[in-house]
Amino acid sequence: MSDPYRWSAAARELRERAAACARSLDHGCVLAAHVLLALAETPGAAAELLEAAGAGAATLREAVAASYDRAPLLEGVPLDTWSDEMRELVAAATEIADLEGSHEVEPLHLLLAVTEDPQASAVAALRACGLDVARLRERVRARLVDRRG
Repeated sequence: MSDPYRWSAAARELRERAAACARSLDHGCVLAAHVLLALAETPGAAAELLEAAGAGAATLREAVAASYDRAPLLEGVPLDTWSDEMRELVAAATEIADLEGSHEVEPLHLLLAVTEDPQASAVAALRACGLDVARLRERVRARLVDRRG
């Protein structure tokens, strides 16, 4: 698990919001799709990019709710215990932050990380919305480059 002190306040809040999203949808565990939904529902650059790509919060909420039947169920695992998918997401976001030269994991790093694994629940939700995931990743990378100046 990555160092929680390396996560920005916004990224830590998104982890909590992801768990709240899973609970609000009556899902049994927190997956990358719930992080994606939290990103879409939280004002900021990630939500703007998702909205511009055609995956606003309401659209994503429907896709995440509908696709959960295809997600791996972890029976008996409390929501504060992370799935393997979430552990992989945390590692990927931390690696992306490192490659970007950022001391902290930020929401845009999370957005790039949730789209990294083509088998992940977040990618399935984006595809259900009709998004070109590769194009979204390009836009996220461009925004990260713009931020670095």
